[in-house]
Amino acid sequence: MRVDELGRYLKSLREAKGLTVRSAATLLGISASRLAEIERGKTYHRDQPTRPSRELVEQMASAYEIPQGILLTAAGYPPESGCVLSDDTRIVVSLYESLSPEQKALAIGILRLMTSSRQS
Repeated sequence: MRVDELGRYLKSLREAKGLTVRSAATLLGISASRLAEIERGKTYHRDQPTRPSRELVEQMASAYEIPQGILLTAAGYPPESGCVLSDDTRIVVSLYESLSPEQKALAIGILRLMTSSRQS
């Protein structure tokens, strides 16, 4: 996934959780400007591609309640050994990547609703 696509994906995850850039940045322990750069996929000063560190991706997975393996793979990091994505998960990720940002937010909302009703 290109860094600009990753940024849009991360933004859709943040928005689906109802978090502002500032509140998510505080939760992640980074500045709001750094989170905005990551979501944009480029630095502000040099307009260079940027992506979060592996550690930050892991924190984002936890904060945005998404499996680490999925987010690590999307960010271009190999999952930890022993973390193998099933064929179904790969299909879901592939389909998800083809959606518009609005469709991604809707899909996440639907999945959250489905899993919360299952836990009740």
